[in-house]
Amino acid sequence: MRKSELWIDNFNKLKNPVAEKWLNFYSPNDPIAYPLQQLFTNCANLKTPTDVEVDTGWSIKSHTGYWENMDVAKEIAKILSAP
Repeated sequence: MRKSELWIDNFNKLKNPVAEKWLNFYSPNDPIAYPLQQLFTNCANLKTPTDVEVDTGWSIKSHTGYWENMDVAKEIAKILSAP
């Protein structure tokens, strides 16, 4: 992800007609998650994600802990209840 020359050209060809807002939830404890906002600022056809740091705990479940995280649930509820 950090070496955008490996993927940026392919992402610029993508179109996302559905998503109004892209929230990228990530936890510093999650070995797979990564802040994306800065990486996607130059992708013309995709919405730039908004990075939302949350704490999913330090365990083997840090990557799946988002589904049990109240901060994630609140952010999703805000989007779903917006007019």
